[in-house]
Amino acid sequence: MVVNAAGPWSGQLNRLAEVGGDFTVGLRSLRQEVHHVAGTQVTLAARRMPGLRVPNKPHGVAGVYDVTDDRTPVYARTDLDGLYVAIGTSGNKFKHAPLVGRLTTTLIHGVEGGHDHDRSGLTHTYEHTGQTIDLGTFSRRRRPASSTGTVL
Repeated sequence: MVVNAAGPWSGQLNRLAEVGGDFTVGLRSLRQEVHHVAGTQVTLAARRMPGLRVPNKPHGVAGVYDVTDDRTPVYARTDLDGLYVAIGTSGNKFKHAPLVGRLTTTLIHGVEGGHDHDRSGLTHTYEHTGQTIDLGTFSRRRRPASSTGTVL
């Protein structure tokens, strides 16, 4: 088994493996810049203290994320036997990695055990709460949900 969890390169990896043509949700890389200035609420402080200068050069970082059209990840099998994906995480699922591993494990065991996840979504039962989640929500063939276009 191979799981494509290549982040911003996941789409390229899918193309190399010649999979993804049956996805109903789009996937793309997104560059996001985050800027900051030194200090807390610098502009407000500068209005009250004229001697305080606001830096004229922002500092920041840029990151590249993999996002889906509806900002919901794809945890699914592909049409290539043995290749699964855990992609489209928008960079915001880093802290969810242990859970994503469990969801993907449930998916792999179910599909490899003969379950047709494309026809009937598998469910995962959370270890600590006993609650269940329908893994069909993250299907590669789902109808994209309406979205604000953000990770929120």
